[in-house]
This record gives sequence, structure tokens and C-alpha cells, in this order.
Amino acid sequence: MDDTEFYMLVCLWVAIFIIAFLLLRVFFCWYWKINKRIALLEKQNELLEEILMQLRNAPEDRQ
Repeated sequence: MDDTEFYMLVCLWVAIFIIAFLLLRVFFCWYWKINKRIALLEKQNELLEEILMQLRNAPEDRQ
């Protein structure tokens, strides 16, 4: 095996590894529902920001 074949083989293995990593990442994100969790946390942050703005704009004598 000469140097050219060796480098081609290394490039092939790197490409296979990257493709496998991306496919497994998509699968695990789906399986553990990570994308849905992120969306829910972003929605929660929006709601908390709205509550904070309402509390800041409320009158001071709330007793």
C-alpha cells in the first residue's frame, strides 16, 4: 500500500466516522427528545420574561 492509498483510506474512514456521528446525533436527540426540551425551555423563558416585565410595571403599593 503506497502513501496515496493510505491517505485515501484515512479520508474514507474520517468521512464514515463523521456521517455516523451525525446520524447517531440525530437519533439520540430524537430519542431523548432534546429538541423538544429546548423548545419548552425557550417558551418557559419567554413566559418568565413576560411575568418579570409585568411585575416591574406594576404599582409599588401592592399591600
